[in-house]
Formats: sequence, structure tokens, C-alpha cells
Amino acid sequence: MRLKEKATKVFDAIYSSFLVGSTVFAIGCLFFGIFSLTGCNKQIIDTHYSFDYAYVYLQDGTVVEGEVSSWADFESSDQIQITFKDGYTYLVHSMNCTLIDK
Repeated sequence: MRLKEKATKVFDAIYSSFLVGSTVFAIGCLFFGIFSLTGCNKQIIDTHYSFDYAYVYLQDGTVVEGEVSSWADFESSDQIQITFKDGYTYLVHSMNCTLIDK
């Protein structure tokens, strides 16, 4: 066997083991990512934006509830503005309201 043929065989062996190793590594990373994301209770992509009903908890203990006309959240804060169909608008912290899709 000539030197060039030996070098080609060695190179082919190294290259094929590299392909197998990188494929196994990529599949392992994929499974790790999938399983680590399923362990949390958070949506990665939130696509639900319509709510029909809301409960607003006021500071004096009163609970206001009704059908929602519109609502808006603000990126820079934890406040939500909810407008009910009766015309009243409430600006509350997100901890003080419950939005429901019926």
C-alpha cells in the first residue's frame, strides 16, 4: 500500500468519526434543550391575546368583574389597563387582575 492510500484511509476514518461525533453532539444538545424547556411553566412564545372576561381586585377588597371591551399591557411596567363593556377603565398591577377567555 502506498503512502497516499494510507493517508487517505486515515483521513476518511477521522472524517467519518468526526461526522458521527458531531451528529451525536447535535442530537444531545437538541434533546437537552427540549427537556430543559419542558420543565418550566412558561410559554416561550405567547400567542394568546384575546380575553372576554376579567376580574379586577381593588385595594379596598372590592372585586370588579365583567365583560372586557379591550385591554392593554405595557412593556416597561407590570400594569394592565382593562376597559369593560360598561365603559369603566381600570389601570391595575398585573397581580390584581385575572383575564379569562370564555
